[in-house]
Amino acid sequence: MAKSPIADDADYQALKAWCAYILGLSLPPQLVELFHRSTAEQETKSAARARSGLQMAINDCLEATCDFRGADLQVLDRDLAALNLPTLSALRVRFWKRIAQTIKRGRIRNDTDFHAVRNIVETPEFEPQSEAIWAMLTAYEERDSRDR
Repeated sequence: MAKSPIADDADYQALKAWCAYILGLSLPPQLVELFHRSTAEQETKSAARARSGLQMAINDCLEATCDFRGADLQVLDRDLAALNLPTLSALRVRFWKRIAQTIKRGRIRNDTDFHAVRNIVETPEFEPQSEAIWAMLTAYEERDSRDR
């Protein structure tokens, strides 16, 4: 197999390991292995697609863990830090900041933004803005269907 063009990207590798760890908390090992195989395949084909796919997977993991608070969040953050992986708290800030920028802009530009915004629209952190977010999602879907 050819070496991945992003194999030496430490941030990408840490995020991929983080995602696999989070997936492993609730999925059977076969599905985590499928995640590893599919990301490895994407990495050899297109670094940009691999990054985009990983970002979507991370957004899904962030949505799935949105109820982690207090002691549960502290334990998970401690476990992740012990593995030298980014903490859930740090990734929430990092990725939700991007989503907040999209919401502030008032327009979704691409499928990656769409899926990220869609994943958070029902989380408590974004509830006050949910009506405006739903309008952005609808506008993007209408634009996307016209472009096809």
